[in-house]
Amino acid sequence: MAAAIFILTFAAAFCSMSYEFLLAQTLSALLGQTLVRYFVTFSLFLLSLGLGSLSTSYPSQDLTPVSALRKLFKVELLLSFLGPAFPIVTIFLDYYFGTKSGVYWIDYLLIILIGFLSGIELPLFFQMTETMKGKNRVNQILSFDYFGILASSVLFPFFFLPVFGVLSFGFLIGLLNLLAAFFIIILIQVKFGKSIGFISSALGLILFIILLTSFYHSDSISEVLIQKFYLKGIG
Repeated sequence: MAAAIFILTFAAAFCSMSYEFLLAQTLSALLGQTLVRYFVTFSLFLLSLGLGSLSTSYPSQDLTPVSALRKLFKVELLLSFLGPAFPIVTIFLDYYFGTKSGVYWIDYLLIILIGFLSGIELPLFFQMTETMKGKNRVNQILSFDYFGILASSVLFPFFFLPVFGVLSFGFLIGLLNLLAAFFIIILIQVKFGKSIGFISSALGLILFIILLTSFYHSDSISEVLIQKFYLKGIG
């Protein structure tokens, strides 16, 4: 059980940080002022991380491991949808509304929402380990969280962005996040003999098909967006 939690912690941290790089790069590609966009994105991300973490304590939530895993599944499912959708939403907002209408507050709200959901993850991991026998696992969970952040910070600029581009990477990281959600389903069934629920499983499967199809056709999608919206630095 502990090893599974560590794997999930690493994956969740990797995906959450990757989403923030994705959001910052999308805004900087469309609006310019790269340093400002990254600064604003990560400032909002850190703020919303704290708010998300704080929300797990009010009211006090003493969750069983199964309840915590089910809640974590819902969080991962939402992140798998919101993260890849952000670049496309931003592109449409930029094309149809431009910068004068203040519509980019919608982007900032999406950043806060993604950060808020990411902030819920770590406290859930802590709650899952409280019922484990043996030594305290908090330090180990934090270590894998930091390792996931580090992996994303190194791989995004030197591998993912040059190889895949923004749109393809968005679909890819959504798939990776969704695989972590499916791992939660397996963990609940194998370790506790419980089910995540038909509706949740069906939504996860539908989203997986959409993301996989989008990733497979990401070059065509990028080409269409570039031609229609005259984009540069997004493909």
